[in-house]
Amino acid sequence: MAKPKAIVVYGGRSTEHEVSCRSASYIFKNIDRNRYDAYAFAVDKTGVWHADKDERFGLIDVVNLGLYHSLKARMTTNRLPPLTELSAYKKLTPPNNAISDTSELEVVVMKRRDIRLIADGLHE
Repeated sequence: MAKPKAIVVYGGRSTEHEVSCRSASYIFKNIDRNRYDAYAFAVDKTGVWHADKDERFGLIDVVNLGLYHSLKARMTTNRLPPLTELSAYKKLTPPNNAISDTSELEVVVMKRRDIRLIADGLHE
């Protein structure tokens, strides 16, 4: 039987960033790894999420890319780093890493309507 998963999200853009990191450290030092599969998701001071395990493209990368594109669509000034600097982007391979003329992932531009329909469906 698979062990339950324990997920710790820590850090973030808060002034309590360091306190959160110390708390997560304490949790990981004391968690019973014979009983739980433990995973950590760090949120850095810029709001970007990082996973502690598995360098393959995963759900956390989808979240980061989704957040990036959502912020890009809402911001009137471009204060975001280039898409190509995101760790999630660096895990993509062709053709999924193609960038549009608006500096967005081409797949997001092409599937924007479908993405919007899925998002709207989550509100029901």
